[in-house]
Amino acid sequence: MSEQVSGLPPTWALVRLEQLVENPGSDIVDGPFGSNLKASEYIEDGVPIIRLQNVSSGEFIEKNIRYISQEKAESLHRHSYVPGDLVITKLGSPLGEACIVPAYFPAGIIVADIVRARLHVLVEKCALMYALNSETVQQQFKALTKGTTRP
Repeated sequence: MSEQVSGLPPTWALVRLEQLVENPGSDIVDGPFGSNLKASEYIEDGVPIIRLQNVSSGEFIEKNIRYISQEKAESLHRHSYVPGDLVITKLGSPLGEACIVPAYFPAGIIVADIVRARLHVLVEKCALMYALNSETVQQQFKALTKGTTRP
């Protein structure tokens, strides 16, 4: 269900993120609860994990990539990502930074501080990513942010 908003072009509408995916219960997920994926389980090579430091405003940062075993990844399948998914930070400052997992980057798992959205094929991913990273939306995130030491 969409809603018209004053100032938007007539062909645009305000929608919820869950309306941009096929199955909200499985297409929008956050990472596993902390005790389900510990830093002590990271290994030198295997299935990559996306952490906060890999997500920036409109840019995937391929530095300090950590890995987990295939077996561990299979146990965390619900928290998986694939190239082309939108990933959004849910911790830190600024909150809500978003980027698209690049096509060349292998599938893997997100950590607890990340939200993954697997958008419907008809959704223009880049447009949504730019909107989430816009000053307007970032101000909305700030207004809703709770927490003092870790927003």
